[in-house]
Amino acid sequence: MGKGDGPTADLLVASRDEMLVELGPKWKQALAAATGSWMFDYFTLVAALLAVHAHVRPSLILLAYGATAVLGMIPITPGGLGFVEAGLTALLHVAGVPLNRAVLAVLAYRLVSFWLPILAGVVVYGVSRARHGDPPGGGRPR
Repeated sequence: MGKGDGPTADLLVASRDEMLVELGPKWKQALAAATGSWMFDYFTLVAALLAVHAHVRPSLILLAYGATAVLGMIPITPGGLGFVEAGLTALLHVAGVPLNRAVLAVLAYRLVSFWLPILAGVVVYGVSRARHGDPPGGGRPR
């Protein structure tokens, strides 16, 4: 690897320091919010599995959840669309969930964790436009 091919230790330290300056004393609050977001997402998956009567150890669900979080970072599709569903279904099936229940649970989980926030964003955008009109400058970045 040549110079400039990736993050360096100095760049990572500078990025960390910049985040600490931006967050200031609220870094604990930000950490709690980020942790809470991941926990609620995990519990959404657990609830989806319970809804389809799929009984699997929570540690195996956590392992599948963590592995699919990595799949969600693949930048080919937005939000890992397709990769997450396929990977999570396969991992839950390996963990002992019948395939038909794994598919149903994963689809319910992704509906709640991926599609509903998008729908909520569209609704909020529509309400905001109706209430406040067009943003200054036409809302387009320069």
